Amino acid sequence: MATAAPLLAGCNPGKNTHVVVIGAGAAGLWATQLLINKGFRVTFLEASDRYGGRILANTSLADYPVELGAEEVHGADSVLYSMCQDANAKFVEAATEDHFWMADGDGTVALRDESVLETDDVLAAAARFIDDLTDWDGDDVTVSARLDAVGIADRARFLVEAQVGNEYGSDNDHVGARSLAEGDAEWTSGSANYALADASMLSLIELACPDSREQVQLGAAVTSLQYSDGSVNATLADGSSVSADYAIVTVPLGVLKAGKITFDPPLSDAKQSAISAVGFGSGMKIIVTFSERFWPDDLGSLYGAEHAPEVWAPGLGRSGNPLELTAFVMGAKADALSAVALAGGADAAIDLILADLDLIFEGAATRAFVAGLLQDWTQEPFILGSYSFPSPGSTELRADLARVEGRVHFAGEATHRTGMYGTVHGALETGERAVQEILDRLGDD
Repeated sequence: MATAAPLLAGCNPGKNTHVVVIGAGAAGLWATQLLINKGFRVTFLEASDRYGGRILANTSLADYPVELGAEEVHGADSVLYSMCQDANAKFVEAATEDHFWMADGDGTVALRDESVLETDDVLAAAARFIDDLTDWDGDDVTVSARLDAVGIADRARFLVEAQVGNEYGSDNDHVGARSLAEGDAEWTSGSANYALADASMLSLIELACPDSREQVQLGAAVTSLQYSDGSVNATLADGSSVSADYAIVTVPLGVLKAGKITFDPPLSDAKQSAISAVGFGSGMKIIVTFSERFWPDDLGSLYGAEHAPEVWAPGLGRSGNPLELTAFVMGAKADALSAVALAGGADAAIDLILADLDLIFEGAATRAFVAGLLQDWTQEPFILGSYSFPSPGSTELRADLARVEGRVHFAGEATHRTGMYGTVHGALETGERAVQEILDRLGDD
């Protein structure tokens, strides 16, 4: 299993040292497993009633696990990819083609396949704009501002919204062009993306973290953390407390933004500013199942629906008869759907996705509709959003998010300092980093 090289050295350097790990997402599970491997005594606390954080699969909608959170393995050079290899996991091998619901120059709206990129100069310009963003070294203005400056036509902006703003965890009005480019320049895991064919994302983490998942204490919400030169003390919502030598805080950035955990003494001004300024967007997935397939058999992604910037078929290559579609919605559009669901129930939001599909596929969605599921990550009380995104000016602030405060260490995807934020493998790497920081401190003592 791939880990940071220094973590492989030594036998039990953590003996007689107690660490409290707060948050049982990917970073917390992996950090706890590494600490246990190194002989530390660990108290592992999770506020919700399950571990996994933003990794969650549904096993009742289809004959394969439908991912409601993290779904892809990004690149082949990462600890997550190594976990896949250790588990002998298989990846989807299926040829796909993207489709676009869009207007042409005379206003005619239709569903078009990838060949439209060769015939529609306006859409092709939008695709080039997306490619060129990774080279932007000008001011850290929003992607929307760059679209205006370049003059990308309104009828093609849906593609940029889907492949940039939505993909990065927000929308084009809030993603910073230079921050995006800076993160991309530091990306090291590789450019290929892999979908698991025969396993869920969480099952891989479970195999890699057998001890930590057995040790986690669920329903243990930390409300305050006191720390001094010699110890840390975590107070829980039920009034109990845990004292330890060190703490690793891995909760999502949304939890820190909301002040769900208070710190005594208060966190440094730099860290508080970073918590406030680094973007953490709203986000959801809506899974809709049908009695028959009415979309193209090779559908990769469908772009251009009104309420869902991107829709895909998660069962392609995973099921012999995939009958599900996933609507992936982030940022302002997620806020809008969330408000609809809060006012009228999840079915009201699902109905809007069905209406989009009915428009595109001439009423076929409603005729074949079986069931729907809304996973709104922003409404999860111990998550409060999707994942961090490259808001303007955020690149340098991630180092402040990751910086140690006394004996309190910080991990989680938002604290990744070199471009892997927003990913499972980035979260795993930050768990490694936090453990290594403690090991280094013990070596200095």
